[in-house]
Amino acid sequence: MNIHRAALAFGAIASLFGATACGGDGATTNNGQVVIIDNADTGGGDADTGGGYVSGYVFEGEEVACAANPSFEEAAAVLGGGKINPTGRGEQGSVYDPCHERVILFGGNDKQPAQCDSFGDKNYIGDTWSYSLEFDNWYRVRTEDAPSARGRHAYAFDLSRKQLFIFGGRYRDPSSSGNYETFNDLWSFDVNTDTWAQVEQKGDIPSARFNTAMAYDEENDRLVLFGGNSNPNGLNLTPLRDAFVFDIATSTWNRVVATGEVPQARLYHSMTYDSSQDQMLVFGGGAEDAFFGAFYADVWALDMEDLTWERRWQSFAGAEPRGRINPGWMADPERGRVLLFGGHDDTALGNANDLWSFDLTSNEWTQLRAGDVHTGQGCNSFCSCPETFVTYDEASPERRQYPTFVPTTDGEALLFGGTGDCGYMDDTWTLDVAGGTWTEEHAAEQGIACARTGREDCEELCY
Repeated sequence: MNIHRAALAFGAIASLFGATACGGDGATTNNGQVVIIDNADTGGGDADTGGGYVSGYVFEGEEVACAANPSFEEAAAVLGGGKINPTGRGEQGSVYDPCHERVILFGGNDKQPAQCDSFGDKNYIGDTWSYSLEFDNWYRVRTEDAPSARGRHAYAFDLSRKQLFIFGGRYRDPSSSGNYETFNDLWSFDVNTDTWAQVEQKGDIPSARFNTAMAYDEENDRLVLFGGNSNPNGLNLTPLRDAFVFDIATSTWNRVVATGEVPQARLYHSMTYDSSQDQMLVFGGGAEDAFFGAFYADVWALDMEDLTWERRWQSFAGAEPRGRINPGWMADPERGRVLLFGGHDDTALGNANDLWSFDLTSNEWTQLRAGDVHTGQGCNSFCSCPETFVTYDEASPERRQYPTFVPTTDGEALLFGGTGDCGYMDDTWTLDVAGGTWTEEHAAEQGIACARTGREDCEELCY
């Protein structure tokens, strides 16, 4: 029996090979120890007098300047030691902090699925992590207050005030079944003090949702939220097509009243802000039948001056990425393009690791890396696939959806974790944005195909 891989769209297949997630604190190291920088105990310190590294980053017209972060300075001894990383996970939210040249990650699901039961128990977590570019290493930040544990939340970075925002998401206790708890709360994380605070919301507050997308509008100093899923039942989908803007200065939401053609209702899509043309760019996602595909392969632009939508690409049979959900999607304004990585496509391949660029002048796609190629081999069940299921692109990370994929200020992008065929991954990679080449920074200890581990006795894809 051959199983169509698009049926795997909502989670990883269990791995019968590799390490399981370690510990309740969501941390793994190369010697199994948990290391935490405890900001709750220090109170965060005085950013102006407490010392700490700070970059020279300045945002024109900024409300808050970058400041030294004592909590981050205290992490130097940890960062300079052995490799540390969060537990393998997907469904997290991540942004780049230009003040301290690090990536901030919050939450996600790190429950390694057993026997392919990706619809089974979840372990949603509420931990905060930081990856330092200087040290090429992770450390955990513990704060006195934080959002509740969750996954599939929206996230964006406010360059003017130097804070990460997260909105919405879902949660279910690992021992429970039935409906998920869904959220429409808004939280901010101050990168100068490493502290969380719940944000007051007024106006047309969006309904509770998850698998939505959010980005920061640099030109107009606001957040933009689009689409998502409002159905708390994990086996049914209610995609949304509404859009909202959040005025950060007044803490007020306003619903976008769009005229003309607008994107179809969707979830599992990706959105990024393009500063070169002052627009939000949306790619992909799925509709209410997204359990089995087909998925969207279109590109939409929301003009941030007049808040009108324009379709920039509609899938044709040609040289373009296949429809997919949960890919990495980031703007590259220096080159007038957007980069697309991985996601779960609607072919027999399923999870992907191809790399594409979309030119914002010509509205054309270019494939930068093909990634793994499906050999045509089928699977006997969701997690019983032959070792020869794909021809591996060994210079690219493992195939995945729900990854951290964010640009940094050194001409690179950082990739962490995500959901793959063999579980949740805990690896870290950097991408040379100009050259399109990958470098592995932290090797995976879980979630990757058996052949990628160097083993020579692999019997199937995952073990």
